[in-house]
Amino acid sequence: MITLYVEENNPITPCFYNSVLNNLQFHQLKCPCGQSGCLSVHGYYNRYVKTEDGKVMFRICRVKCDQCGRTHAILLSSMVPYSQISFQDHLQIITAHEKETLSSITLSSALSFDESNFRYIIGMYLKH
Repeated sequence: MITLYVEENNPITPCFYNSVLNNLQFHQLKCPCGQSGCLSVHGYYNRYVKTEDGKVMFRICRVKCDQCGRTHAILLSSMVPYSQISFQDHLQIITAHEKETLSSITLSSALSFDESNFRYIIGMYLKH
């Protein structure tokens, strides 16, 4: 996975993700193996992120390294790997858990996802 850092106030929308990719200089990206200038577009896959408006589908770009042969997804820093919930929502849930200010039912209804998502995020936070 390659993470592109974006400002926190940018929206999580497919249009924004696509505009970041369109302006991206792929030859300047560095592969996790340490090599630069060796990544090329390998394909795309669909991924969903839950927002206040419901699930939003993104077409995630995958790149392949000519040196190590591995493929990597390009994600924005506002996306959490292996999660449909945004980074900002993760922070909100963890902060509420730490402060013990909101119940899981209140928070899950406010953020448009169910209590199992809330428990999973808290569990992963406590585990790591």
